[in-house]
Parts: sequence; C-alpha cells; structure tokens
Amino acid sequence: MDKNTKALLSLPAVRFAPFFAAGLLAGYYFLSVWILIVVAAALFALSVIKLRKAVLQAAGLLAGLLVMTLYSALYIAPITEYSGKTVRGELFIEEISNSQDRQQVTAEINLGGRKTSLRVTGQINAAVGDIVTADITLSLPPEKYRTAELTNGVLLYGTAGNVSRTAHCLSPKTAAGLLREYCISNVKSCFDGDMEAVLLSMMFGDSSQLTARLEDAFAVSGTSHFTVVSGTHFSIFAAILPELLFKKKKRVGALISVALVPVGILFFGATPSVLRAGIMLLILNSAPLFCRRSECLNSLCFAAAVIMLFSPLTVLDAGFAMSVLGVFGAAVVGTRISAVICRRINRPLLKKAAGAFVISACAVILTAPVSVALFGGISLVGAFLAPILLPFLSVGMVLVLLLGFTGQAVFALAAVPSAAVLTYVPLFFGQIRQFWLPLDFGGAAYIAGLSAAMVVTAAFFGDEFHRLCADMFALLTAFSVAMSLFSRENRHEINFVSSGKSAAALVCIKDEAALLISGSGSGITRTAAECLRKNGITHVSFISAPEADINGSYSIEELAALFGAERIATTQAAANALRRRDTTAEVTAGEGIINISGTTLAAAKTGSDCREDIVLFSGYKRSVPENNAGIAVYFSAAQKLLPENGVNIGEQKEFTLMLNKNEEVSLTLR
Repeated sequence: MDKNTKALLSLPAVRFAPFFAAGLLAGYYFLSVWILIVVAAALFALSVIKLRKAVLQAAGLLAGLLVMTLYSALYIAPITEYSGKTVRGELFIEEISNSQDRQQVTAEINLGGRKTSLRVTGQINAAVGDIVTADITLSLPPEKYRTAELTNGVLLYGTAGNVSRTAHCLSPKTAAGLLREYCISNVKSCFDGDMEAVLLSMMFGDSSQLTARLEDAFAVSGTSHFTVVSGTHFSIFAAILPELLFKKKKRVGALISVALVPVGILFFGATPSVLRAGIMLLILNSAPLFCRRSECLNSLCFAAAVIMLFSPLTVLDAGFAMSVLGVFGAAVVGTRISAVICRRINRPLLKKAAGAFVISACAVILTAPVSVALFGGISLVGAFLAPILLPFLSVGMVLVLLLGFTGQAVFALAAVPSAAVLTYVPLFFGQIRQFWLPLDFGGAAYIAGLSAAMVVTAAFFGDEFHRLCADMFALLTAFSVAMSLFSRENRHEINFVSSGKSAAALVCIKDEAALLISGSGSGITRTAAECLRKNGITHVSFISAPEADINGSYSIEELAALFGAERIATTQAAANALRRRDTTAEVTAGEGIINISGTTLAAAKTGSDCREDIVLFSGYKRSVPENNAGIAVYFSAAQKLLPENGVNIGEQKEFTLMLNKNEEVSLTLR
C-alpha cells in the first residue's frame, strides 16, 4: 500500500462511516443491544487510552449503536404504539401514486408531537399539497413489507374515513411535485407505448406504466438501475449541465452546481441515493470555490454518514446500499484497477473502452452481494450495457427535461434516438434469458461478498497482491457458476406465490416450469415472473388458469410471451379472449390440472371435493375446511383455521415445497 492510499484510508470520514453503519445495523438487528453498547464503549475507552489510531472506528461503532437504540426508543416505539387505534388528525398529502389497480397516498401526520409518514387508503379525493382532516384507523405494515416500509420512513398504514378537505398548502416540495407532473404530461403528449413508460420511469421516477415485460427485460439485462431516479440522474442534472454551459468558467459552473443541488433534490425526490449524490456534489463542487481538492471516497463516506445520522433507518435500504457500493466500485475501486489494466494498452480508443468496461464491471461486482441476497442472481451483461447506455441517458435526460419544461415537440424529436436506444437495447438483451445467472444456493451472497473483497484488495494494495486476488476472484466466480448450473440441473420444487388477488403454483424442474393459477389470474404477472427469473427458468411449458376471466387472460398472455409458453390451457372465456389477441401459443380450453410424473396439482374453491395430490384452494370458510387433497394450499388471508394437511399463503409472499428427483412432495418449507 503506497503513501497516498494510506493517507486516503486514514481520512476521518473514511474511518468513521463504515463502523457507524455497522453499529446502526447491530443496533437494529441484535436483541441484546445494551451488551453491545457496553462492549463498544469499552473498545472506545481502550482506543482512547492505548490504540489512538482506532479511536474513530470505535467511536463510529459506539455512535451507531447509540443512535439506532435511541431512535428506536424515542421515535419508532411511541409511533408504533398507535397501531390498532383510530385518531382524527390532519393529513398533509405528500404523494399520490396510481398503479394499474389502485391509488396509494403518502401523507404526513402528527402523532403525539412526532411527525410521521403514512400509507393511506380510502376515498380521500385530494391533490398533492392538500391538507385534509380525517378519521384514520392505524395499523402496522404487514410483516413481509415492514422493513421495506421502514426504509421509506413509513411506520404505519392508515385507512381514512369521514374525510374533509381543509386547505391547500403550496410548499417547495409540493411545487416541485406539481412541476414534475407538468413535465410528465408534456412527455406523455409526445411519446407512447414502451418508450413512454421507460422515459417516465427513467426521468421522473413514475414507474406506474412499466409492464412486467419491461421490468423483466431490464432485470435480465442488468439495467434496472436506469429505470429509477438515482444518483446517476442527479449527477447528470447538477454536474454535467453546468459543465456544458460553463466549461471555461469553473467557478461559475461550481456555483451553479451548488445552487442546483437543493433544486434537484426537490425535483427528483429526497430518496437516499439522490441525497447521497447531492451531498457528494456539494462537496465536490464547493472544493474549487475554496481552492481545495476533494477525494471521492471521503465525500462518499461523509455523505453516507450524514444521511444515516439524520435518518438511521436508511442503513436498511437496499437501494441506498447499492448506490453507495456502486459509487465505491466505479469511482474508487474501478478507477484504480482500470489505471493498472490500461497501462498495458497502447491504442487510445481501446484503452477508453477497456477503462469504461472495467469501471462498470467493478460497480457490478461491488453491488453483487446485495443483488444476490435480494434478487437471487445477477445479470451477465449488465457490466457491458451500462457504459453503452450512460451517454444516451445523459443526452436523453437533458432533452426530455427540456421537453418537460417547455412542451416544445422539437425536443421530443431530438430525444427519439436516445429514447429508442434506452428502451429497445435492454428489451433485446432481456429476451435472452440465459443472460440471467441464478445464484440462489446457500451462501451465494457470502461468496459474492468474498469476490468483492478480492477486487477491493487488488485496488488498494500493492502489485504483489494483484495476481493472488485475480486467481481467487476467478476461482470464486467459477465456483459460483458451477453451483448455479448444479442447482438448476437438480431443481425439483414447487413455488407458491401470491399477489393479493391471485395465487400461483409454479412447478420448477431444471430450467422449465409449469404454472397453475388460482383466482382470476389478475395481478400475478410480476410476482410470478420474478419467481421464475430467480429460479433461472428459460421456458414455461404449460399454463393453466381454471378460474381465469377476460381480465386475467392479459396476465396469462404476458407470462406466456415472457417465457415462451407453447400451450395455454384455460377457461373458455379466457381462451376466446386470447385467440382474438393473436398470441403465438396454442390456446385450448381444458381442465386446470397439472400432472408431473404422477404428482397432480389442481386449483379449486375452498371446500370443494378435489382429490389431487396438491390443490391450490381460493376462498374462505369460517370453520376448518374439509378436503380430500394430499396437500391443501389455501390462498386467503382470512382463512385462519386450517386442516392438518393445509398451509396458507394468503399472508406470505411466497414459499416453496421441495420435491425429490422422483417428484415426490416434501413438506419442508424454504
């Protein structure tokens, strides 16, 4: 390790922030937190007395534990005690999102002197910025969504009744929201179809029009981060634009960038990744004003520490983790490794291309542990596509924002080439399902973490470690690929997923799957597609939806198109609707039964006399429902009483029944 690297790693923010994050995580997940606080305090005292070089690390760990403990006791606990109560209060409408089947309102309310955000349902009929008075029945978010909602600052759900509108408050935040809605309407007037959905999601964070086909394609191609407003978008807005306008006047450009930071945060929304980028840009662009040089790693650690200090639950946000790790991988680790590799390349064009790929690959490698833990795999082409799409995103973003602000169609015409590349390149690569590498075997996330550690070690330590780290990285990568192929070849399981409106049983054997839908079929597409992608499924051989209606046939058709289903067996009504829409699959009206080497699966109403080996029941009975199935799987949150052979997926997102190689069912849940 050279002197410059040692100096960089000894900077205060670099030494403090990682241990502060570790303390926050420990304070949230460990029950005996006071024991950890005592241990951390002892370590801090020891470092003050003897190990002076470790003072900041020990201080960060102790501070993280104390901050999360106090935040949980003084803020989270008093607010969550309101669960189960009905209060009458004023709601400040912050955001209204419209999905395909419902409207969701995010509002701020004062509970016992503490302001908190709620997800509110009910007939509110208000606009962003309105203040409404209502009776709010409060409840905790469902267990499976609780951590995700905590990262968004949402501690409670609410159902509104007896609503009366009191006032309209035009704050800077609501003004930015109205401006964003105006921009979105101008974009909608010039684009439609897939291109419109992608542009609205990429440029404004409005993902309501993204279809399951688009979401799946961006996931398989490794470009999902382009479809959300992140630090990349904010950097383009607040850094590249002043650079283009004031290239020769560095101080003027820096002043404008600093001024644009709060504007961009308001316009794009104060998400953790946007805040991280905003603070980093403030540090980066204010440095020339004071004739100082800023270090990217120091700025990154400082920004992360500030965000986590004022919003401790941000440490749980996977998007924030991927944002920080992505910047660390690209701007810090990637630049160091690309410099070493590019020394051996003489051709300038090839050197630039290799440097861009190495930087992008390092970002993918550093974010891989989070991606594997959350999504069950990684894309094999994301590192190649990201540097290709980034210039088009920069150009397209500037032109689309100008279109949004002015409404002039000439900017739409100029943005069409960039918009086409941003839409159809991911769609093309997303259709090749072999580009998704499923890594759902035990310990996959830890192996990804070790691989990332090898890359970081190679970046920060001397040349003598490069060969060792490269060999270890290659070995871990080969092992991960081998385990992925082994898991796929030996996959024999039934995955059960639910969406709130329908449920599905997905029989996964090797890289093929058979799918059985219970209910109308509506709303199951995204959940089923995600499950099939995690399992590395490249082909759905059979789809059966015995209760599907015409609306549900759209979900069936979309899943069939995503995974190349050759045959769809469904009800007569859904079959007629599918035939009219020119689907490529063979559509037949048949019974909703799947037979896998003698194991039969069927879907039926709760209480019916269905004698198959596994039956997916929908509906509700107050008493214990009688059945003649081998295994009874119920899809109903209200079905609390179950028979001995029954399980309920109404309150779970998914679970799995394992099969042996003879397709015999085991009741082991995964």
